[in-house]
Amino acid sequence: MRVGLFKTYSYNDILSVELYSSIPSKFMFFIFYEKGLTIHLKNNKKIHLKETYYSNFWKIRMYLDNKFNKKQLQESKPVDKNRINITNKTIATPFYIFGNRILMSIAVIATFILLIDLCTTSYLNPGYFIFSTGTFLFLLLFTTQMDYIESSKNYIIIKNLINPFVKKIIPTKDITHTSKETVGGGKNKRTFIIIHTIYHKKF
Repeated sequence: MRVGLFKTYSYNDILSVELYSSIPSKFMFFIFYEKGLTIHLKNNKKIHLKETYYSNFWKIRMYLDNKFNKKQLQESKPVDKNRINITNKTIATPFYIFGNRILMSIAVIATFILLIDLCTTSYLNPGYFIFSTGTFLFLLLFTTQMDYIESSKNYIIIKNLINPFVKKIIPTKDITHTSKETVGGGKNKRTFIIIHTIYHKKF
């Protein structure tokens, strides 16, 4: 097992694996804790892996869980979205629907004007370009925070208010538990519902 560029360990060097742990991090004089996992070696050393450094951290957890806990966890196979009978439809918050439509309209109109101006004058107006690009980037920035849930008897479907093509399907049999996480404070306080699955993937 290779950790970093130069350190390599044998699986025989590993004493145990802590799949969920709080890892201390230091920034200047401040110490804070991040989510991750800890590998305990037989020589009393520890290897810390942080979630924020990996886009597929759940796969690392699943592999280590299978390797050291003698499990046979596998991610569920893809499901045909058209074969799911939705029984509980969720209506997104009206404020977000209205705001989304306004932003999309502004972005489309600005892009339309930009293209007309480019075709008629062969000149790319920097003002229109910055405005239309900035609006689309703003929409993309908040895409991950515009999710809502629909469900059927056997599945939970996570949809996105801005991008209708984004759909995440979770079999209910794969869900182990849910948790709530609060980020920020005051007016910027946001609450996220996290769905945990048997193969350590979180939604």
